[in-house]
Formats: sequence, C-alpha cells, structure tokens
Amino acid sequence: MVLKKSLLVTSLLIAATHVAAAPTFEVSPSADGTGIAQAISLKKTKAAAGNATVYSIAPSDIEKPESDDSLEAAIPAPVVQSVEPNEKLADYIPAPGIQPVPQPPKLADYVPAPGIQPVTQPQELAEFVPAPGIAPLPEVSFETTGSVITIYKVDDHLKRAVASLPTYDERTAENLEIHISKSASQGDKLTRKDHAALGEYYAERDFLPVWFKDGNPSEEALALIDRLAEADADGLTATDYPTLIPHENAPHSIVAAAEFLLSESLLHYARDAQAGRIDPAKVSRSIKLRPVRPDPLAVMAEVVDSANPAETLALYNPQHNGFKALKAELARLRSLKDPMPDVHFVRIPHGKMLREGS
Repeated sequence: MVLKKSLLVTSLLIAATHVAAAPTFEVSPSADGTGIAQAISLKKTKAAAGNATVYSIAPSDIEKPESDDSLEAAIPAPVVQSVEPNEKLADYIPAPGIQPVPQPPKLADYVPAPGIQPVTQPQELAEFVPAPGIAPLPEVSFETTGSVITIYKVDDHLKRAVASLPTYDERTAENLEIHISKSASQGDKLTRKDHAALGEYYAERDFLPVWFKDGNPSEEALALIDRLAEADADGLTATDYPTLIPHENAPHSIVAAAEFLLSESLLHYARDAQAGRIDPAKVSRSIKLRPVRPDPLAVMAEVVDSANPAETLALYNPQHNGFKALKAELARLRSLKDPMPDVHFVRIPHGKMLREGS
C-alpha cells in the first residue's frame, strides 16, 4: 500500500514539472506522519528568492479516503493460474478466451466438409463406373500376325481413329517416293529413261509397293527373286541383278529400298536379256546392228500384272532355237569338272575396253 501511495505522489510531481513556469512543489507531512497525500488541494505562495512559484500542501488540505481497501478494489489484481508440477498436457486448463489445442483426429474418424466426398478405398478396374457423359471403355482384343496387328471388338469411334492412321504400306510409299527421287543421281545401272519410267509407274499408284505387303514379300516377289538369281544360266551374271528380302518388322525405309531394288533389277535384266549387255556399236563402228531395248514402263506393267511374273520376265530372252541351243551347251560345259583340260581360261576383269595395241 505504501508503494502505491508513493507512486501517486511521484506522478503528481512529474506532472507538475510540465507547467510552463517550471513550478516547484513543497509537500508537508500529514497528520499520521506518512508524508503521503491521498487527495490534493493546492495553495499558491511566493518563494523568498527567485521567481519560482511554490505550491504548498498542508495536512488540512488532504482528504483521506475512507479505507485503503477501496484502491485495491478499484484496481483488481490479475488472476494468475498456477500449473501443478507433473501436470499432464491433457489436463491443462487454458486461460479464459483461449481455445484448447485439440488432439489431431484419426484418419478413420475424419468427417469431410459438406459437399466433399470422403476418401474411399480404390476400386478395382472392373468396378470402375465412368462419369456421366463419358462412354465406358470398350472391350478390345489384339491379334498379331507378323507385323500386322488386328483389333477386334472396337466401337465405331475407335475404329475411325485407327482407320485415320497411315497403314504400313502408306508409310512405305512415303519412303519409296523419296528413294526414287534420289536414285536418279546415285549412278546406278538404270538409264534416265528407266528412272523416269519407274517414277511414272509408282506415281500412278501413289508409290504404294507392288512386291511387298505390310513389309512382307509376296509369293510373286519371291519367285521373281529366285528367277533373277538364276541369270547365270541365261549367259548373264546374277550379281548384276541384286535383290533384298527385309527381315520381319523391318523399318519402312528398308522395305522401300527392297521394293525399288527388285523393280530396278527386273528392268535391268529385261534390257540385258533382250538387247544384250554390250552395245555392238562400241565394239566396232562397222557393226550397224542396233538392238531394240524394251520400254521400261511396258516391262513394269507386263511383269507386275502377270499371273507369273518370273516366267514373263524370262520371255525377254531370245526365243529362237539358236539361243536355246547355246543355253543348253553352256549348262553342259558348266556341269563338267574340267570341260577343256588343255585350254587355260582367262577372265577379263572389269575396266577399260581392250583395244589393239593397248
């Protein structure tokens, strides 16, 4: 209580120091000897020296409150709540106005907010029910045969989507068109007329392959490949007519190359079989014979459209008896182990033409 009274007097003294004339205060002791004023009425007196104004407080000017308890009642002391030792966190009682910290709920006790569906266990795929407006997935089964994939039990929209994709042969056609356009400048054994005929023939077919289907050679293609491999029996050289059989699931570019190579070789064979491999005019200017070469566009049409392409191609060889006799004699000599033991054969290598005096 003494402390409270001292604070009150000190506050009065501090407030008085802010008066404009810087007044001072003189405090007289009260009747009870405490030297503390509970209520103040001021009287102004003049100081003996200086211009300072002195305020004197007499005991008679002080009004004493009925009791000291009234001040304590006016200023209630804060309520302090003690925490017992070893008190558990769960037993803690928070101060008024402070919400207690709740324990986190278990996942099984979770109740979702209104409008939010609770989390459920994942459904099996067979139990899946699509959202409204979305058609369920159709039952689809696949069957693979070589490089061909057949799809069964597919509804119409999926059929249309699959049908819009380019087929294997269409992808091969794209590569074949590029291959034919570049081959004219690669220095192969075809003439410009041959290249122009191949480009024209395949362009009419949108460059779709004629010897391969879905990357696999047809029976006609295989028979034609075997016939070209027997060119030695016709007095020609089989290695001049190369062919290619792509492996299963080969890239479209490889199938396109095999398609072009087979057509190129059959044109080359037809030209050599009908007109010969050597131009007579290059042997001697005295030879006035001019062999007739077959039209490459007609060759492609005849061989491709034939029921037996291999036999049709063989018909470009001479069909008179003299050629047949020579062909039979060539086969007999090749069958002998040593047809002419006293004769040494020399094969002239490829290169510049031999001339007299060279």
